[in-house]
Amino acid sequence: MQKEIIDLDINLIDEDPNQPRKTFDNITELSASIKERGVKSPISVHPIENGRYMINHGARRYRASILAGKATIPAFIDDDYNLIDQVVENIQRDELTVREIVDVIAMLYNKKRMKKKDIAEKFHKSPAWVSERYALSDAPEPILNLINTNRVTDVSVLAQLGRLYSKEPTIVENFIKDTDDIKRTDIADLTAFIESKSEQSSSDSDISEQENIVSIKEQQKQKPVRFKVKYNGRLYELRQRKATAGNFWIRDIETLMDKEVPGNEIQLIETYQED
Repeated sequence: MQKEIIDLDINLIDEDPNQPRKTFDNITELSASIKERGVKSPISVHPIENGRYMINHGARRYRASILAGKATIPAFIDDDYNLIDQVVENIQRDELTVREIVDVIAMLYNKKRMKKKDIAEKFHKSPAWVSERYALSDAPEPILNLINTNRVTDVSVLAQLGRLYSKEPTIVENFIKDTDDIKRTDIADLTAFIESKSEQSSSDSDISEQENIVSIKEQQKQKPVRFKVKYNGRLYELRQRKATAGNFWIRDIETLMDKEVPGNEIQLIETYQED
């Protein structure tokens, strides 16, 4: 049965302080559209005390309507609406940030004592989807910064960075600092390097932090980054070719001949970008 839509006095509406969505983008743009064409999709509310109503879903439209100077807003009353419903609707609309989803899952698991499989069922997602996001609630500070700033929204990338950080925190911190737009291909390169590094003997442990950065490919930048290295007293350019674990391909700057050499025997001289 379809719920009746009413024009509700906007002054009688309150936002839910516990709603999962905390970030609202493009309010000004939506306000201009509402001022010209009105609210096309009603918001959902439920009654509270003193003849007032609390928003179930539609806080962004509500805020934009206030900005547009609207006195009323189309709404339908839905008493059977809870936090799970709010999350599901926002996920379906792709309106929650990674941080917001992580916080809700952590709250349901830690405070409401819901099992991950039950959360997954409520959200219409797989248990793995829930577990991956719950793990981010306890992510190390550099990963949390990526989440909080919305700099990285790919959960798989964030999860893999967290795993790599537990192995090589310094390398991962430098990677995050030096990489503008982190993509899955970059994570694959970083993973390969860390894995190859772990296979090297303990005598290689004195490789400097600067030399570690040599392995991190930065193809995502607008101009390709090149690495000039020294090997056996000669200058080479680091090549982006698949090599045996622990090795790298380098090209002699004078002869333009390529060779595969152990990574712990090369020294970073400088990085530069092609014109």
